[in-house]
Amino acid sequence: MLSVHVVPRLDGQPGDGCTVERLQPPGSFDGLRILDLFAGSGALGLEAVSRGARGCTFVDFSEAALACLRSNLLTTRTTAKCIVLRGRAPEALSRVRGCFDLVFMDPPYRYPDHETTRVLDALGELKLLAPQAVVVHEHDARCAPPAWRGTRPRLLRAWGTTAVSLYGPLASSNCSLESVES
Repeated sequence: MLSVHVVPRLDGQPGDGCTVERLQPPGSFDGLRILDLFAGSGALGLEAVSRGARGCTFVDFSEAALACLRSNLLTTRTTAKCIVLRGRAPEALSRVRGCFDLVFMDPPYRYPDHETTRVLDALGELKLLAPQAVVVHEHDARCAPPAWRGTRPRLLRAWGTTAVSLYGPLASSNCSLESVES
């Protein structure tokens, strides 16, 4: 069962109460390789690492966000398991090395569909996705996320203006979502 919980952000900044900060895949995160795109404070990837993920590669363009992320890496003592890259997706993906089991993608809500599709295409073209990889896409609930590889993602849950959808094998499974107020 897949469950998602709402928790406070690691950087101590107030959130809107709807941001998905933890994801619990079937079993655990043990040994998973994580890619956190549009990483911001790194809360999603850091949560996965704290729950047993092998490591996480973070990508963001904002220097302020990356400063917060680096501070969170030091605070959580996870620097050795993590790689931080500055750049815009999808262009920065050409510098990413590895094959990932789980990808968190939390672009700005006004991020155009064609750019989302470019990021998803780059993940596939650059062979960054493991065979059973799942992409967790947080997006504006007022807009359906784009289809990719001929299929629509599965909407898991919407809170106000925030929604979470899945691309990949779990998109067609019987996943459930739980909301826990922070």
